[in-house]
Amino acid sequence: YHELWQALDALAVLRVNSLEQVYGWRLEAEQKLRSSGRGGMTDEQVKDFVERFMPAYRQYLPELYRLPERRGSCSALPQRVLVVDIDATRQPTGGVASDSPE
Repeated sequence: YHELWQALDALAVLRVNSLEQVYGWRLEAEQKLRSSGRGGMTDEQVKDFVERFMPAYRQYLPELYRLPERRGSCSALPQRVLVVDIDATRQPTGGVASDSPE
């Protein structure tokens, strides 16, 4: 991903309190689809679908959540970062920005 990161001037990151929120949000969306008659995954299918992405979330989110001044010197991520904390209802609860020059 190094070339991708180098192409970015800035990065915006939505920070969740718990990765379990991802399951809840996907369940909510699929339940709405089913109730509207447009199909949608079952709860078990949602769990299976979301679980496929969890290893990447667990691997990469800690580094994305760190501001540039707290990252390792080898990080290729942009130096300008906006991290917005969101709660389980997807509402912003805080955040922090870093506008360090590269």
